[in-house]
Amino acid sequence: MASEHIELDVSPDGVAVVLINRPSKRNALSFEMIEALQEAFDTLQGADHVRIVFLKGAEGTFCSGMDLDMVSAQATHDRQYNEADAQALAHLIKTLHELPQLIVIAAEGFVAGAGVSFAAAADWVIAKADAQFLVSGARLGLNPAHMMPYLIESMGVRNARGFLMSAAPLDAQTALNFGLVSEIVEDDSALQSAMSRLTGHALETSPSTVRAIKETMRYVSHHKRDDNLTRDLVKRDADARVSAAGREGVTAFLEKRAPIWPID
Repeated sequence: MASEHIELDVSPDGVAVVLINRPSKRNALSFEMIEALQEAFDTLQGADHVRIVFLKGAEGTFCSGMDLDMVSAQATHDRQYNEADAQALAHLIKTLHELPQLIVIAAEGFVAGAGVSFAAAADWVIAKADAQFLVSGARLGLNPAHMMPYLIESMGVRNARGFLMSAAPLDAQTALNFGLVSEIVEDDSALQSAMSRLTGHALETSPSTVRAIKETMRYVSHHKRDDNLTRDLVKRDADARVSAAGREGVTAFLEKRAPIWPID
């Protein structure tokens, strides 16, 4: 890892935990931490044995966005530097969004800037009741463009627009109502229970089918809903039914046993 503040742990049964571990800075991201997160996500991209990925922060805070040193550096460097910097963050969020596993955020405490980007790009967000979500770009004269596709996908255009333009914080319940959060838990014990529950579900699913679902979702979101799209989706349905995973899943269901998913 390029940073001591990013930890990746993978259990033998395929549960990965990526920990942002810089509590003294409320888990704010440095340049090195972005590089280390990219390395971790790239590793997970090709980790076929990993079934679920949790992204969480240390000591009760998820991620407070960019380190202040990074923010101040943006104003002192030229456009080329800032474009490369923005590209690194945009690529990081895109990589997270496209990981083939179920991606779960454990949102605690302060969730700001890039922390909101992670939440919007993930598949599931468990928020503790004390979580606060904030993107302060409009207050700083900064346009957080990299996160907009993911915010719009999770919150809808109107909610995303109001959230970014007002730079107002969202509590966990409002974030749930807006679609940024999937579920709210009250305390650490409930958070661990929710993570265990999702792990159990993930370990029962077909890895190849989860990958196919995520890829198909991205495909649908970028194509017009017309006859061509319908024909392609019908083909994907049929392909799944005759695939090794499809045959094994149905057979196991009928035989009332746990499926033995094929490795592909």
